[in-house]
Amino acid sequence: MVKTKTIKELSDALNISKVSLYKIIKRDDVREHVFKRGQVTVVSEIGEEIIKNYYSAEQTITLEDVINDDRVNQADNTDLVRILQGQLKEKDNQINSLLNIVTNQQKIQVTQYIADKAMDNSITVPDKEVRQSFFGRMFGSRGR
Repeated sequence: MVKTKTIKELSDALNISKVSLYKIIKRDDVREHVFKRGQVTVVSEIGEEIIKNYYSAEQTITLEDVINDDRVNQADNTDLVRILQGQLKEKDNQINSLLNIVTNQQKIQVTQYIADKAMDNSITVPDKEVRQSFFGRMFGSRGR
C-alpha cells in the first residue's frame, strides 16, 4: 500500500499554505497522485516528492532515485515515466516552436535588408534643390 499524507499534514511538513498546495495539485503531473479518502484529500508519496521539488531547490529527486526507491511500486514508476516522457515531448515542442520563430525572424531580417539595399540603389537624389519663392508657391510659378 502506498503511504499518503493529507493536505494538512503535507502543508505542515513543507511549511507552505494549503492554498499553494491546491494550486500545485491542479497540475497534471501531480493530479494523478492525489486521491479522496472519504471527505479528506490525500497525496501519495510520489505526489509529495513532486510537490517538494517545486518548493525546495536544494532537495532534488531524479528519475533514477524514484525508480530505485523500494517504497514505490512498479505501477507508480510507470506513471512517473509516462509523465516525464510527456513533459519531455512538451519541451521538445516548445524548443521547435522557438526555433521556428527565430528562423522566421532571420528570414524577415534578410528580406528587409535586401529590400532596404534595393531601395537605397533606386532612389535618386537631385543634385540641387530647387526652391520657390513665396509668390511662386502661392501662384504656381517658380521664383527667380
